[in-house]
Amino acid sequence: MRPPLTSLSDSELFGRIQDSGLKSIVESTARKSADLLSTVIREMPLFTLHNERHILNVIGWMEELLAPGELVEKMSQFECALCLLAAYTHDLGMTLSAKESVDLENDPDYQRHRDGFLDECILIESLRAKKEHGRAQLIEGHIRTDYLRVNHSNGTAKRLRARIGEVAPKLEYNGFDFRAEL
Repeated sequence: MRPPLTSLSDSELFGRIQDSGLKSIVESTARKSADLLSTVIREMPLFTLHNERHILNVIGWMEELLAPGELVEKMSQFECALCLLAAYTHDLGMTLSAKESVDLENDPDYQRHRDGFLDECILIESLRAKKEHGRAQLIEGHIRTDYLRVNHSNGTAKRLRARIGEVAPKLEYNGFDFRAEL
C-alpha cells in the first residue's frame, strides 16, 4: 500500500481532472466540506475524527481498490471528480448547525431512536436526579452520536442534501447538473 495522502492534490484521481471548471468544483467543495466536517467532533466527541485526514484516507482506499495506475487511468475526469466529491461529502449529514443541535432533543425521529436505549435513558434520569450532569451528558452524547451515525444518510437524507447544497451550490459539468448522481 502507498503512503497516506497528505492533500487532495496528491490524489491520482484528482490528477486525472484536467477541466478547470470541474477541478474548481472539486477543490471548492473539498475545502468547504473539510471545514464543515471538522465540526462533527462538537456533537460526537468520542467518535472517529471526521476531518480531512479521514477523507484523504477514504480517497486513498478508493485509489487502492482501483488498482493504482490501471483502473484510474480508464476513468473519465467526471468519474474521478464524482469519486472525490463522494468522499468529501458522504458524512456531511453528521454535522449539525447550532439550531439543529438544540432542536434535536425535540425531533420525533431522534426521540424514537432514543427510546431504543431504555436502560441508558433510565440511567440518565437517575444521574440527573443525583446532579451528576456530566455523566448524564456523556451517556446522552453516546445516544446522539449513534443517532447521527445511523441516520446521517438515511432514505430522505435531508441534512446531507442540505449540507451538499451549502458546500456545493452548483454541481454542473458540461451543462449537466449532477447533484442527483452525487
